[in-house]
Amino acid sequence: QKRENLTLASRPSLSATMIERFLDCPFIFCAEKLFRLNEFPDIDLDIDHLSKGRLIHKIFEVLLEDPIQYSYGDQELLDIIEGCRQAEKIVLVDKDLWRNEQQRYLKLAKLFLKFEQEWRLQFPETVTKGREVSIKAEWSLEKGDFVKSGDYTFSGKIDRVDVGREGEAVILDYKSGASSSLPNWKSWLGKHKLQLAIYSYLLEQGFADIEVKEVVAACYYSVKDFNRFKGFMKEESQELYELPKRSGAKATQLEIEGLLDEVKGELKLAIEEIEKGALSPSPSDKRTCSN
Repeated sequence: QKRENLTLASRPSLSATMIERFLDCPFIFCAEKLFRLNEFPDIDLDIDHLSKGRLIHKIFEVLLEDPIQYSYGDQELLDIIEGCRQAEKIVLVDKDLWRNEQQRYLKLAKLFLKFEQEWRLQFPETVTKGREVSIKAEWSLEKGDFVKSGDYTFSGKIDRVDVGREGEAVILDYKSGASSSLPNWKSWLGKHKLQLAIYSYLLEQGFADIEVKEVVAACYYSVKDFNRFKGFMKEESQELYELPKRSGAKATQLEIEGLLDEVKGELKLAIEEIEKGALSPSPSDKRTCSN
């Protein structure tokens, strides 16, 4: 039921993911964020999908510790993988099956290190400055923008930030799916994929725990086919990457500025609706309901 407005104490903290959920359907946001309903994974001998994602993120975070080592032996990598599993508190149903699963993560870790080494040979200015970079800001209802002190707390974590010698930054978001399924920036608003745009803006505006000069690219990093060319990549700055021919990620500075303005406008409308308590089921695509 609609309310006049939310009180300060009852206002939920927000994130890019939660805004995307709201745009998909306000009731998804309501169920997950306000009612705190969770769909727990089915009991299985295998690690559930969310836990796999957490584990991969943690393994990559550890492997990118400075200075990066590319010559780990298999047993050293297996020890790292096990340490990451324990750090993420992932419970095992069957330890014998886990030994088989470890080999899959071992293969992934080796491919990851090989890809990273080759990337840095091609783009030697690349330095990974941030891993799991914390973002924290507040949203002002009056200004319709992010501020230091406002009405809604907004937080999140950027999987990774690479920088060049002049402080230009590339935001990377690890994804388990193939790169062919990931959208470029021109489709973000239509598909309600605002996370990379929001993170780009907040990082440039100083709302992260690291400082950069400018975000020149924000891309998904597919760990299935090791492709990091989906998202946006400014054509004016190519020290940290080389744009593929006919790349849908190519964008000008003006195009990205326009995108960020549109994303902030979408955010403003969504948060105003949340403030009103307009949280009834209203899916943007009714196929969402089957899931």
